[in-house]
Amino acid sequence: MKPIYPLAIVPFVVALGACSSGSKSQGQPSGNGPDGGLVNNDGGMVGDGSSTGDGGDDGGGAAATQYDAKLVGAQVAPAAVMTSASGAGKFMLQSDGQTLTYDLTQNVANVMSVNLNIGAVSEPGMVSHTLTPVSAHMKGSITLSSDEQTAIAADQLYVDVKSSANPNGEIRGQIVPPNSEIFVAYPTGQQEVPPVMSTYTAHAGFIMNWDSTAMTGSLVYHLVTTAVPTNVYIQRSIGATNGSTVYSVQGLSGTMDGTLSLTNQSDQSDVEQGRFSVNITTAANEGGELRGQIIPPGTTLFTGVLSGTNEVPPVASQAQGGAQFVLSADHKSVSYEADVSGTIPTGAEMGNAPAGMPSSVMYQLTVVGQSALGNLNVTSSDVQKLMAGTVFTNIRTASYPNGELRANLSLQAQPSQQ
Repeated sequence: MKPIYPLAIVPFVVALGACSSGSKSQGQPSGNGPDGGLVNNDGGMVGDGSSTGDGGDDGGGAAATQYDAKLVGAQVAPAAVMTSASGAGKFMLQSDGQTLTYDLTQNVANVMSVNLNIGAVSEPGMVSHTLTPVSAHMKGSITLSSDEQTAIAADQLYVDVKSSANPNGEIRGQIVPPNSEIFVAYPTGQQEVPPVMSTYTAHAGFIMNWDSTAMTGSLVYHLVTTAVPTNVYIQRSIGATNGSTVYSVQGLSGTMDGTLSLTNQSDQSDVEQGRFSVNITTAANEGGELRGQIIPPGTTLFTGVLSGTNEVPPVASQAQGGAQFVLSADHKSVSYEADVSGTIPTGAEMGNAPAGMPSSVMYQLTVVGQSALGNLNVTSSDVQKLMAGTVFTNIRTASYPNGELRANLSLQAQPSQQ
């Protein structure tokens, strides 16, 4: 298991080569399986007459390690899949470290295969095990190879379901400790503030596990870049704004793996709200070469700089800020946040018009202090406008009741869609 290292004011993490998440749950008590049956500590199913074996107890009382997987189209990589299908899995790695029992449910139509794959979050992987017989509810036990044992310890083993409609995978779920949340980032030069013209690329996957009782947690990361990084920072800020560095990654290379120790509940909340970003610096751009907002898999990021010069007509305001809209993986809702400084908002809205053109209001946004913050249900027509780049955010104030700051929203990070 990965050790968790306490962090100082600017925390540091272990270098490349850490081996497992420090948040894995050992010896989970009996609980409900996907079909309502009870799961023993040893991973066998009780009360349904379909136990998969003796549970792997070695007689010394060593407990099995529990893992879960939530299978959705949004996790499929490199191209997310728009599908209503889903699935769930419970796994028990026995005390011998190689026997894995599983209990899987899924509702994919015309299934071709169900597989275990070796691969990190946001990356496609190679099939390492095919699970049979295929059905809507599958239980069984397999012996993991040495590569699979290494992968599950590093949270880099996942299950996918391939269908005739999506032969590369219709739904996927990373096999992670219980109650984990998965996030991704696609850093680009365009997301830097101000933007940077960069030919480098990067992608990252994150697995967050938070213990609400102990008020501590971990953030396992896997980051790959074609740049030669001089620093990699995890910063607190929404898109289109510069924030403060919270964590600094060591062991810099083209591929970085490690675990951050979270000791502040605001970190957990801010990750979930999209208020953390990855910033990769290089010798050519020490302020930042590539930046990517940390968001849920399959979602689409739009950002814009709030400025009086974007108003119609322009406003001579010293206030400033940024706006971030995250379109859900199913394209049915948007989470938004617009933060300003130098003025106090009295209202905010979302409108539709090309830059420099006036528009009627699409939606009123909720103002909280010096921010507009909330969620909206959106239509397919709204999504088309977002993708076309004609949606903007307008911030109204007492001095400028028609609008003091406007941000024209641009698409910044979008997973490929199948």
